[in-house]
Amino acid sequence: MVLYLKAKEIRELAKVIKGLPDIREEKVAELKKQIDQGTYKIDGKKIAFKMIKEFILDEILLSHESFSISKELRL
Repeated sequence: MVLYLKAKEIRELAKVIKGLPDIREEKVAELKKQIDQGTYKIDGKKIAFKMIKEFILDEILLSHESFSISKELRL
């Protein structure tokens, strides 16, 4: 019964997600406005931090996946 309820919840959440726009129009409009007005500022430190963070997370996930695969192969 619990599995059925979880599956139902997942289906409902999937419907909600499908209803969300792929592009946040108001965010895009604001960024275009800033670019057109020359007021858009790029924060290099913020971009670098996010790039490093993504790299570290990818490395963690990849090492976890390879650990899980090698563990499964031993079973």
